[in-house]
Amino acid sequence: MHTDEEKRYDKRTIEGNLRQGVMSHQEFQEYLTNLPDVSHKAFCWKEGDKDLGTGRKKRKGRSVREA
Repeated sequence: MHTDEEKRYDKRTIEGNLRQGVMSHQEFQEYLTNLPDVSHKAFCWKEGDKDLGTGRKKRKGRSVREA
C-alpha cells in the first residue's frame, strides 16, 4: 500500500497502517515517545468559568476581553 509519508502518523490512518503492516506497533510507540512536550499550550480553565475558550469575562451583560 502506498502511504504519503507526511500522513503516515495521522490519527485518521494509524489503525489501518498498523493492520496493513505499513508500520509496526514498536515503530508507532517510538514515534509517540519522540513527540515534543507541548503541555504549555494546553487550555486550563478555572472552575465556574461559563465562557470557556473565548478569553472573555462576562461583565454587566457584555463581554470584556481579558488582557
